Amino acid sequence: MTHEIIVDVILAVIALIGTIMCQIVKQDSKARLALQIINSVAPAAVVAAEKIGGAGNVKFTKAVNFVQHALSQAGITSADLTVIENAVEAQWAELSKTGTLDQYKKEVPSESEKVNS
Repeated sequence: MTHEIIVDVILAVIALIGTIMCQIVKQDSKARLALQIINSVAPAAVVAAEKIGGAGNVKFTKAVNFVQHALSQAGITSADLTVIENAVEAQWAELSKTGTLDQYKKEVPSESEKVNS
């Protein structure tokens, strides 16, 4: 009788541990998916923001918003904003370094060109 109780307790503990591990794996896979989306969307978001133009902080905010929108489309609403901002900043630096963004930069007219128009 005591032996059966011990086996039942062990099986219950194993089931509890299995449930906890499943939750951890689900959270981990969701975080991994979020990082994959962020890393794949960030370069396109940076290019799109550069094409739109504007001041640097405006373009940065637009790129971050593009990434957040992609995450929400994938059903991920709890992504860390700092992670998104860091990914966008890293992609901006990389794309600037390779010269990719140069072709998308909008020319800002000078004051004399604005007056003469």
